[in-house]
Amino acid sequence: MSASRADYFSDDVSYRTLTNGATITGATSDLYTPVTLVSMFAKADYGFRNKYLLSATIRRDGSSKFGEDNRFGIFPSFSAAWRVSEEAFFSGLDWISDFKIRGSWGTMGNQLALDSRNQFYLYGGSADQTFYDLNGAGTTSLQGFRPTRIGNPDAKWETNVTTDIGFEATLLQDKITVVFDWYSKNTKDLLFPLELPGTAGGADVPYINIASMKNTGIDLELGYRNNFGDLGFSGNLAFTAVENEITKIAEFVTFFDQGGGTTRIGPAHRNMVGHPMSSYFGYEVQSLFQEDEFHTEVIAGVPTLVQNTDIATQDGAEPGFFKYQDTDGDGAITTTDRVFIGDPLPAFTMGLNLSLTYKNFDVTTYLYTSQGGEIFNWNRWWIDFWPSFQGQKSKALLNDSWTPDRTNTTVPKASNTSNFSTNTQIVSYYVEDGSYIRMKNLQLGYTIPESVLSKINVKSLRVYVQGVNLFTLTKYSGLDPELGGDDRAFGADTGNYPNVKQLIFGLNFVL
Repeated sequence: MSASRADYFSDDVSYRTLTNGATITGATSDLYTPVTLVSMFAKADYGFRNKYLLSATIRRDGSSKFGEDNRFGIFPSFSAAWRVSEEAFFSGLDWISDFKIRGSWGTMGNQLALDSRNQFYLYGGSADQTFYDLNGAGTTSLQGFRPTRIGNPDAKWETNVTTDIGFEATLLQDKITVVFDWYSKNTKDLLFPLELPGTAGGADVPYINIASMKNTGIDLELGYRNNFGDLGFSGNLAFTAVENEITKIAEFVTFFDQGGGTTRIGPAHRNMVGHPMSSYFGYEVQSLFQEDEFHTEVIAGVPTLVQNTDIATQDGAEPGFFKYQDTDGDGAITTTDRVFIGDPLPAFTMGLNLSLTYKNFDVTTYLYTSQGGEIFNWNRWWIDFWPSFQGQKSKALLNDSWTPDRTNTTVPKASNTSNFSTNTQIVSYYVEDGSYIRMKNLQLGYTIPESVLSKINVKSLRVYVQGVNLFTLTKYSGLDPELGGDDRAFGADTGNYPNVKQLIFGLNFVL
């Protein structure tokens, strides 16, 4: 609850209480719905001669976010492993310390997406929304109410079904480790906010179980550790590749569009069955129109620039503007020519940890790369087109835009015209390669010898200097290619604040 008053007779802080203000300026309250989660599980493990390993788990989870009929869900899982290196036929392979093949299948419930009030119908109102002068006097109004939330008591647990097959190995007297996994994760009964027509009103919509999707991928981890006298080295590389596909949205619904950026020219993302989440959808820019693709005709006594008949007709076309792909080949650019123009999900990501020690010195670093993902750079809409925003403009517009003498460019001509062929549509011009390599961390440390510390009664002391985000290698033109966002509208750069570089000095000590 909150309340506010004004018109105090004194500014003295002693009088600043809600009871002393002469005028009530505001009073609001909201329902608080606590969440209760209860979980029970049973687990059994079996091992035979340290070679054959079995495990089974069954969970029963309950959440108050669901209605009484669907409050609990049961989620089993199973796994098995075979330590091949313990078999007799493996005894001659001394260079392999341990080798294990394993597999698992399991289910897991999810309720995190739900609001705690998802199952309830709620009502509210205010003088500007639901009060009405039913008596017709024009001076008084009667209190009314409207739905503020549409409830769904039939929502149930979202379920993830995961299958995993992999192996683990340690080689050369435990100096090298290898871990590999292939997995498939299918999400069914996915909790998703219901799309309602405008006639349903402005109430918050409930989450319902309608959609499903699948993820398949591989994880690979390689490690190495060894000492060479006073020199110690260790490295760990983690590689991940994932493919995502929407397999269902709802009955009679095959796609929905999502924002994830400015709404001035519509949503850039289309989530569609058979495609990855958050894919970009719009017109594919083939090139910029050139002067030789037009001719001049006198129409109603006025010389007019007209497209040649050998190219698809396009509203607003003129030299230096976008030329879109005629996808359906009907000779005219329409909404049916739109295609998927990009995917924010990377082909793979990889992280590399390196550590080097020499006597009392130590150096560690962490490098990360994301390759193949694309970014929808909304910033270009603001700074590459004069009509979008009459303010600061990009160097690309000022130095590289199309002119009759500079035709080998991808930046449209500087023009105050805003139409279908310039800045009013979702087009591939905004989509850029978001691949990057970044040094996320570099640290150099020195541990003071114990012989020195014993004189000042300190058990251990280490001083270090650390650099964070020291460099990023990328072709992306925006401030930072490392982005977050809603799963349904991922990968849009709306002027996100970049990860900053940091230089840190510190020490660790024990007294």
